[in-house]
Amino acid sequence: MHKQKILYSKAIEMAHLNKYDRVLDAYCGIGTISLIVADMCKEVIGVEINKHLIRNAIDNAKYNNIRNAYFIADECTVTILKIHSSLLKLLYGISLEKRCLL
Repeated sequence: MHKQKILYSKAIEMAHLNKYDRVLDAYCGIGTISLIVADMCKEVIGVEINKHLIRNAIDNAKYNNIRNAYFIADECTVTILKIHSSLLKLLYGISLEKRCLL
């Protein structure tokens, strides 16, 4: 857990987020990173193909009273292509399986 916290903190720091940014959290899972960065930016969109994980992400946002995080159950690459990338800083989900920060 400690290594995960360090990894999340470093990735978020490298993203240089501000209150005007819109963030796309691809492969968001249950929305952990989305919810962490929600208070640092204007809006977060989490994308995950697994509908059960998206339901959990939505529930987590409601439970934590986070109103600027939105979650989409879809193929990440499809959603990325649908969203105009110049409006977003792309923050890919930080999981042990996938490591990619743009």
